[in-house]
Amino acid sequence: CYCDALCSSLEDCCGDVSSTCSEADVQPFLLFGTGRTIVQMATKVVDFRKKPLVTGRVGSLIAAIDFLYKEELIIWAENKDYTCYIMKSKMDGTQPITLVSTNIEDPWDVSVDWIGRKIYWTDFDLRKIEV
Repeated sequence: CYCDALCSSLEDCCGDVSSTCSEADVQPFLLFGTGRTIVQMATKVVDFRKKPLVTGRVGSLIAAIDFLYKEELIIWAENKDYTCYIMKSKMDGTQPITLVSTNIEDPWDVSVDWIGRKIYWTDFDLRKIEV
């Protein structure tokens, strides 16, 4: 249950969502990085087990994470020994692909524009916001 139009509110986008959306439609979760691993954790359960989704390269650090809910994609920035990458994979961690590996020095954040279909990241060393 989400809207893929530019709107000021969910109701403006989708009308009355109470008839089409319910709590059962979407199970809330957290995505977070722990060193070189991206982890998914449910928020509405008693047992807060972490489910590893992505494991980065040996010696790497996951610097930032975002995702596209509808497409079920995770986007992240990964740093390893002065080499940096912008990566994506399926939400279950399969099919990892390197999106950017050149002209990137120190990504600190990554954000996905789900309306414009663009990925933005900040590069601390280059002092830029890249697309």
